[in-house]
Amino acid sequence: MCRWRLYHRHAFLRLSIKYFDIESHYDTLTVHFGQNYNHRAMIVYHWSGTNIDNRHLFITNDNVYLVFTTDRTLNATGFSLNYEFIEKG
Repeated sequence: MCRWRLYHRHAFLRLSIKYFDIESHYDTLTVHFGQNYNHRAMIVYHWSGTNIDNRHLFITNDNVYLVFTTDRTLNATGFSLNYEFIEKG
């Protein structure tokens, strides 16, 4: 499991997924909103496989966690994403 916390007070987050190919149903990338990972408020996006619904996200929450989980049985090419913080106001 890999976790990344993306936080910038009073900012929006722009997330762009460039490439996405992970093992369907067994490897997942999940986007959470919340103050900390253990008490996350909500799961916003949950992806697996190669088909994802939205490659360009504009997230209005300033506390975001990205969590990648894998069972490590099959290897796919993975994923690539960029993020950018945009100051509110």
